[in-house]
Amino acid sequence: MSLFLLLLVVAVGIGTFHMIAPDHWLPIMALSSARKYSMAKRLSIGASIGASHAILSSLVAVFILFLGLTFLSSYVYYLFMTAIVLLVVVGVYFIVNGYLESARQNEKVENSVLAVSVFPDLAMIPVLLVGFSLGFFLVWVLVAFIAASSLSLSAIVFLGSAGTGSRLARMKPENMDYLIGIALFLTAAFVYLFPAL
Repeated sequence: MSLFLLLLVVAVGIGTFHMIAPDHWLPIMALSSARKYSMAKRLSIGASIGASHAILSSLVAVFILFLGLTFLSSYVYYLFMTAIVLLVVVGVYFIVNGYLESARQNEKVENSVLAVSVFPDLAMIPVLLVGFSLGFFLVWVLVAFIAASSLSLSAIVFLGSAGTGSRLARMKPENMDYLIGIALFLTAAFVYLFPAL
């Protein structure tokens, strides 16, 4: 498996799992129900919030990549190792965040629709850093992440609006964080063990 294909799969997985967590789509459902939005309006809100969240996350990741390449361009090995360490650190962050979410499971998830799009997803930072050698192909990784985020949030809003919302709402957000954390750990291990990809 090439590094490009690996990062493409990881980016799609992160975008999908992150957006199907109830704390991302339940606020949209609550707002849409309260304002009696049509299905088309719900889907467009889901798509735009998913895309804006992913775009903001991508911009943060690109900025960090720019800083890494600016300050460590002469030390490619250190940039690569920093990326692997960040994969593990951000993976730990998601696991810990998932654990803390499970400890707060009695709180409501309908905090704010804006919170979904305002706070960037840290998982793409190490993904881009580890793929810095891909050059322009990283754009496709970002496009896949943005598309997966937008489409999955729209799909889950559609399913929630179509009457499966109560079953979907029982999904535990922490499980999605655990999946993302595990995906980052596996990516770090794979890239470390097979650096010549």
